[in-house]
Amino acid sequence: MQRAIQNDARTEAMKERSAANLNTAFEEARKDIELRIEKFYRRYGTDGKVSAAEARKRLTSTELADLRKEFAQLKKTATTEAEKKYLESVRQRIYLSRQAALLAGIRHSVTELAVKTDDTLEKNSEDIFTEQQMSQLYNIEQFVGFQVQFDRMSPTQLQTLAQQGYDGRSFSSKIWYDRDRLVKAVETILPRQFILGTSSQDLAKMLAKEMNTSYNNAVRLIRTEGTKMSAEADKNLYTQVGVAEYEYVATLDDSTTEWCRDMDGHTFPVSEGKVGINLPPLHGNCRSTTIPVVDMTGYEELRLAKDKDGKYIKVPKQSYREWETTRTA
Repeated sequence: MQRAIQNDARTEAMKERSAANLNTAFEEARKDIELRIEKFYRRYGTDGKVSAAEARKRLTSTELADLRKEFAQLKKTATTEAEKKYLESVRQRIYLSRQAALLAGIRHSVTELAVKTDDTLEKNSEDIFTEQQMSQLYNIEQFVGFQVQFDRMSPTQLQTLAQQGYDGRSFSSKIWYDRDRLVKAVETILPRQFILGTSSQDLAKMLAKEMNTSYNNAVRLIRTEGTKMSAEADKNLYTQVGVAEYEYVATLDDSTTEWCRDMDGHTFPVSEGKVGINLPPLHGNCRSTTIPVVDMTGYEELRLAKDKDGKYIKVPKQSYREWETTRTA
């Protein structure tokens, strides 16, 4: 039990590293958008404001030529064919308003951010599956005393499994849905704030708030889909090595949901394990895991719990509800 929780701590650390990498990507995109807004206000603003009339004016021939040069460079580094086509379509426009040009640049930043988010989620999911399966295999081999043979998933199989979201929707579809949400928010915010005479600083803060929502959504996906891949790795290994049952293991701390508190300690046939039903995750940001059900006669069974200071301590094996009782006694 204790080693299984230590394995889970490693996968949790992997999720947090991915979240940190994603935070860097979001920060870079936010700065790019902020610079675009500042440049726009410097060029077309008066007394720190840009009027709706000024924003709707067409680009001059010189400004349009500058935009075509900029978008030609962006096209060279664009990561998808769809985005390259979009950038080229903007370059081919004969008439373009100042506001539309700003929107196009921001849209590109948001789109490239979505690509980075998608790539980060996929790598995080695949890495966690591999780490969890190898760690769990080591635990089983240490217990039985000999090497266990099993077949690893092919890269294609692993990629397919990673894209199958815990709730039936792929994480990619969620990322691109959020990207569309963010683009529509920008398209709504910019014209309205030009009418209201909002400053560049306040406008940048509004867009940063929308991006923060997207970041939080992405981090939730990292954590939840990572938990799903960890559980799928366990189930795949249990099936191959002949483990008949597994035990649902929640985290012993105050952040655990009522669903996982009730599920902690319950056992299920491996053949009946189903994500979202009796296999983690049961909900967004779920941190639960599983352990194989084996005869532990002669072994001291311990698990980790968080004390009142948030530090991990060793406690005798017990269910969440039993642990909860000892804390409130």
